[in-house]
Amino acid sequence: SIISTVRTIWWIFLLYTILGVILLFIVGIFVSEPVGLWEALNHCMTGLSTGGFSVTDGSVAHYGVVMRLAIIFLMVMGAIAFAAHFDLLTGKIRKFLSDVQTRALILLICMGGVVLTLVNVGVYDNNFLLSLKESMFQFISALTCTGFATTDLSAWTNTGLLVMSSAMILGGAAGSTAGGIKLFRGILLGKGAVWR
Repeated sequence: SIISTVRTIWWIFLLYTILGVILLFIVGIFVSEPVGLWEALNHCMTGLSTGGFSVTDGSVAHYGVVMRLAIIFLMVMGAIAFAAHFDLLTGKIRKFLSDVQTRALILLICMGGVVLTLVNVGVYDNNFLLSLKESMFQFISALTCTGFATTDLSAWTNTGLLVMSSAMILGGAAGSTAGGIKLFRGILLGKGAVWR
């Protein structure tokens, strides 16, 4: 029923929010600079809900690499469909891993992040690792429609901005908190084009 579906979505989101706040808080204490509970709560909630609001002026650029990786994890979790999360949390791991949208999301993150990294190497003075760090975060933020920022995009090339815009248009999984036309429609469009 609709009521049981809404309840399930709420408990999944509440569970992930609690775990995400703990993750950011612990990462802030032991690995990065100390992160207060307020910062952890805000970044967790806006990462999971793919809202992208930050309590710092520089958005996520304020934080180190490990904190960014934790926020990437939250953004990706927000872009996966709630039905897939339900499968994962009820022990149906094989079904979760075989979900077509989840697989497409992971594939797009890997491919798009690598392409954007290679496009942006020149922007970062041929520093591949810096380009990877900035490009991967920005691509995942765009694909999940979160909007967290770590770098000044005005320095990027038109090709890099086109890759980012394409990711924003496509978005995350149908049934997730992400925006865009949704991965399911993108998959159907791709299959339809191949079939034609």
